[in-house]
Amino acid sequence: MLISVNGQYYLSLGSNPGVAYALRLRELQMVFRGKRPAEAVNEEHVAARPPAWEIDDVLTENDVVNALVLDGGGTREKLQKLLLSFTEVQCFDFSVHCCDVKLATKLGTSLILRRAKEARPLLVSLIASRGILKITSDCLSRMISCYGQRLRKNASKSEKIRTLIRLPMVREALSEENLAKLEQLLSDLDAKRRKKCSEAEQDEEDEEGPEARVGSQ
Repeated sequence: MLISVNGQYYLSLGSNPGVAYALRLRELQMVFRGKRPAEAVNEEHVAARPPAWEIDDVLTENDVVNALVLDGGGTREKLQKLLLSFTEVQCFDFSVHCCDVKLATKLGTSLILRRAKEARPLLVSLIASRGILKITSDCLSRMISCYGQRLRKNASKSEKIRTLIRLPMVREALSEENLAKLEQLLSDLDAKRRKKCSEAEQDEEDEEGPEARVGSQ
């Protein structure tokens, strides 16, 4: 995930509770302008389904953004541990590009990152990517608190996610179709949870045995 915190760009590599591991990025004077050029089509090797990066581009025709590369200069450690506030993090869609040998020698890297012009709050990005489904229940509670919402303590994970989905910032950023698909996933999870609870209750009754049931009559 490509993120920005207080104007500094990072490539997030994952996290432990409370700590994000990320590679610091550096902006170049070189810029990307508009959409990717059309790729040459090899009629002998046509994919049945084009990859996502050929369908959606992170830039529109009039967008201009600075290129990003890994910042390995100075004595700064490449892999950094970041303690971040949830509401401070901004996320960007991005694509990765390889440059030729001459430019790679000049930049000190052969990989260049091309980010979207507009950022999304971390919450919106997690909901759009369905990453919100992987967040722990405790973390969801903290998110709800960050945005000034209230929910009963024993609320299910699905209820917590629905509370976050109802936030205006989420409704304005994502399409109804996108949110409807997530709602269907939540409904499926609820159905599985209810089935699991029902099976657990049935197992408890079976363990009591017929004598226990007769004695209770």
